Amino acid sequence: MNEGRDWLERAIKVGIIDGAPRAKALTNLGCIAWQQGDYQIAGAYT
Repeated sequence: MNEGRDWLERAIKVGIIDGAPRAKALTNLGCIAWQQGDYQIAGAYT
């Protein structure tokens, strides 16, 4: 999960995804953070 979270965070940060795919990436990033117990970050992304 860490690798997926890292990839999503980098993709969002550098802006390589936009629109609906970005929204989906943000939601998935929030879900991953929640599963890892990082509830503050999860709340920020979802």
